[in-house]
Amino acid sequence: MPPFIADPCAQHVPGRDDYPAYDAMIASPELPCGAAWLGSCLLEVGIPLWKPWGIDDSTHWMHLGGRRWQYQFPGSAWSRLVPGLVHGRTFNLRGRPVPQFTHAWPGQLPMPERLVLFIRDPRDALHSDWRRRLRLGHNESPHLHDYLTRPSPGIGLPPPEWLARFMSAWHVASKSVPTLVIRFEDAKERPRETLNATLHFLGLRVPARALANAVRASSHSRIVEAERQLLADGIVPFALIGPGRPHAHRSLPGDEQVPLDRHLAEAAANYAYPAPPVEAEARCTPGATNILLAKLLPGSARPDILEHCLRSQEPG
Repeated sequence: MPPFIADPCAQHVPGRDDYPAYDAMIASPELPCGAAWLGSCLLEVGIPLWKPWGIDDSTHWMHLGGRRWQYQFPGSAWSRLVPGLVHGRTFNLRGRPVPQFTHAWPGQLPMPERLVLFIRDPRDALHSDWRRRLRLGHNESPHLHDYLTRPSPGIGLPPPEWLARFMSAWHVASKSVPTLVIRFEDAKERPRETLNATLHFLGLRVPARALANAVRASSHSRIVEAERQLLADGIVPFALIGPGRPHAHRSLPGDEQVPLDRHLAEAAANYAYPAPPVEAEARCTPGATNILLAKLLPGSARPDILEHCLRSQEPG
């Protein structure tokens, strides 16, 4: 896997001569939430996918002249997230829009002209992340309760609290820029309509056939097949892709249910997720805002935005 671009300044621009700037941002939490599906769909209709999620892909593309680019990455594991990224494939890429896919917090990167927030029901996102970490061997304990209550390495907060603050911070920040919210569940149940709404928001119209082809090329079955081939070829050592079911928490056994405390329930409600009665008292880590600021602010483009968003979520 190519390296992550640690310096935020290196992520402010696409890094291509013909693409001097991003004109949209597609932000999502760093949990399994389906944003790669949108990246795949956009690429299939000719929208470039430069530096996806802060990864240095400068050596992956050969410019053939004009808007023609060829993907060159033998043995790329990216195809289990974006099936169209196949070595040797040539793309005719548009000049606009130029979206920036990121897991950044508001204030870490310059605010865009247009913002797309890709969000999943936090119960499913957290459960899926726990299951993925089990498959990867990253969990210190196999128990969901331990995953939900122990601080995440590198962040210092339990995953539910971190996710609640991420969702709330972007909800606040989105009030300052034209924003489209895409929910994982809508993308799964109405993929063509969701993609069409996204393209309209980004200022692009494409024929119905192109929409259908993009959705088909980005389907979960295509992703599963791509991963199966990568596993068979020995390119990746483990399975990463889960079942990708919307509303999965409704059918989970009791010991795999993710409870919603007050802060997570409020964050979910901001994105029109109907929350059941709060199942536990809010457990807000003392000094959580200071912990996040210390982790996220170095090198941030607008630390004042991030600090405002985070502090507005402190328990009162």
